[in-house]
Amino acid sequence: MNALVDDPNSSNTITAYGPGWIKIAQSKIDKPCLVTRTTLSVDSLPNNIMDLNIQNMEPIVSLHPELVIIGTGKKQLFLDQKISSTLTKQRIGVEYMDTAAACRSFNILLAEERSIVGIFYMIV
Repeated sequence: MNALVDDPNSSNTITAYGPGWIKIAQSKIDKPCLVTRTTLSVDSLPNNIMDLNIQNMEPIVSLHPELVIIGTGKKQLFLDQKISSTLTKQRIGVEYMDTAAACRSFNILLAEERSIVGIFYMIV
């Protein structure tokens, strides 16, 4: 288990992660999830990261975040270029990271009160 200690008072801070799960606030999540400062969705993403597509980005675009961090699992993956171009055309940054790095980055940006969306796939 990897514990994170950034700002535990923020509503959706990632407090720990490990193989097959992440803990967001007090909820242990074991499937792909979409997280903002105030929302957590576990049913809006495909189970396989390679099935993530531009249609999955439409609800994110409507939130107008500064940045979307996509935690791609154990290793950093780069997905279909259409995902990145859909977001950047809306002036939304996108970063692909392994999930451990994405968890840490998400917490830092959350503590900085940035408008951020995290998409997290489990480390397996």
